[in-house]
Amino acid sequence: MKILLDTNALLYALDRRIDVVKQAAELDESAVLYVLMPCLAEIRAKFPKKFPAVVAMLSCVASIDAEGKPDDAILAWAKRENAAVVTNDAALKQRLKKAGVRIITISRERRLRFA
Repeated sequence: MKILLDTNALLYALDRRIDVVKQAAELDESAVLYVLMPCLAEIRAKFPKKFPAVVAMLSCVASIDAEGKPDDAILAWAKRENAAVVTNDAALKQRLKKAGVRIITISRERRLRFA
């Protein structure tokens, strides 16, 4: 299963020291994680002090080129690739749900789960 990480999920996982790579494998042993370049650019621009730690956290995650705003790029890529998206962003979750994209959230117990 292809799983795409959004900006919100990356920052949330970093702040709470959640190993999203390990937990994604626990959700689905065939999970392959991806992050879009617009999400990384957004983190670099808005949270420059956190950017190196996010990059380190993503050492075994594939970075994908994409164009446009992060949420638009996430929606388009997830639909095209039939991927699930890890996010806790309410507005993005609504857009993904309307488009029929599977959503994974990070619970208060610091666990990935399907929404």
